[in-house]
Amino acid sequence: MRGRSGWTIVVALAAPGAGLAAGTERRLPAAPAGAPDVLVIITDDQRGGMSVMPHLRRYFVRGGVRFGRAVVTTPLCCPSRTSIMTGLYAHDHGVLTNLDGTAGSVLPTLDTMQEDLHERGYVTAAFGKFLNSWPWRRPPPDLDRWAITGRVTYYDATWNIGSSEGETHGLEQIPGYDSDVLGRFIGSFIRANSDRHWFAYLDTRAPHAPYTPEVRYAHARVNWWGGDPAVRERDRSDKPPIVRRQHATIVDARRQRRRQFRTLMSVDHLLASVHRTLAETGLTRRTLIFYISDNGMMWGEHGLMNKGWPYVQNLHVPFFASWPGHLPRGVVDRRTVANIDIAPTVLAVAAGEPYTHSGRMKGRDGRVLFDRSGRLTRWRRPHGILTEHWCNNRGCDYWASILRWRRRAYTEYYSDPAKTQVVYREYYDLARDPWELHDLLHDGHGRRPPHALIRRLHLRLARWKSCGPYGSGRPMCP
Repeated sequence: MRGRSGWTIVVALAAPGAGLAAGTERRLPAAPAGAPDVLVIITDDQRGGMSVMPHLRRYFVRGGVRFGRAVVTTPLCCPSRTSIMTGLYAHDHGVLTNLDGTAGSVLPTLDTMQEDLHERGYVTAAFGKFLNSWPWRRPPPDLDRWAITGRVTYYDATWNIGSSEGETHGLEQIPGYDSDVLGRFIGSFIRANSDRHWFAYLDTRAPHAPYTPEVRYAHARVNWWGGDPAVRERDRSDKPPIVRRQHATIVDARRQRRRQFRTLMSVDHLLASVHRTLAETGLTRRTLIFYISDNGMMWGEHGLMNKGWPYVQNLHVPFFASWPGHLPRGVVDRRTVANIDIAPTVLAVAAGEPYTHSGRMKGRDGRVLFDRSGRLTRWRRPHGILTEHWCNNRGCDYWASILRWRRRAYTEYYSDPAKTQVVYREYYDLARDPWELHDLLHDGHGRRPPHALIRRLHLRLARWKSCGPYGSGRPMCP
């Protein structure tokens, strides 16, 4: 059920955090007994970084569950973030790129977890980066409180601050570094709503370009990185033409990695601030926290930098969950899980939505990771997971891929957004070639896979590209 249109906007400058501290005034239905508060923390373009994040290691690695085989289904900001909100693949929710403006028109029509929780009595909020193509001066849907920004500006950014109740809000430039400002926003929100259930996004700019570090970390030491076999790959003749045209070096990668890690030091400081606030308000054991990046990053592998590629370094992301007293501590979950699994899990745990023994929930592509008592569910993705990408700039290819962790990766590149005309294929035996150095369809260094296997993967990918949420009547997504 939708119906939060007709927002009243009062454009006025306010003190930092004004209009965010108080809870909504209208009466809401009570959240289910024993339901947690929920915080979803999303970093931007993070790959690794735990070596410079001691608080993350303390609260999530030792204090929660680490999903060691986590991927994003589309390695790009807007599609991935929308998948987090909805539990849907990009081909089902329709936000395919960062640039085409679809987020502003599509997101209000989608069934998001923040909408569902709002209707069950939760006060909902979002702080930080929202969606690239969202018209950020506009109020975001399904939220009671928000403070969102547009351009990636680490210092002294302009924020759209507001509430659905029409309290004083508007555009305000707030002095300070991104993570410190976010800490004040989320701290005020938690304290003001400690006597009711709440849900919040906390979206950092870090470690996205331009990788501006906080002054205190501008020259911080970052451990040396020697690269990996894919960075040192010399023969790329088996790669698609678009990949062969890229020429990033390990020098480029080391510089970017060092700058990214310095911004993550401030994110780690933000994590410590959030946990202090939860402890001070007595909400530590009542709060379920997810931590995930919206995509990974290439650091010179196969000559590539940035994101949007179908290789493991782009798809694999840090992904953690913490819920003290419920989830186990220091556990590594080795299932193949994804960003699409967050929304179903939140709705199962916080809203009591029903799901099947295989973790499937009606209307979602993703699956439930654990139940309301904190017990991990037992399903698997035996055939792998679908990943997909649409062209986000000029001169790129559309692709879809089947990733079976440490077993195989099969990718098709297409000439059209409908993904009907295959122009190139890749196949990697990840058990023998985890760095994807030898595309066995074009490289003579290994045994070519049987034609029947490639045909079977092609047909499977064709089904998965048009898969639908559980209960939709279409083939179910993996």
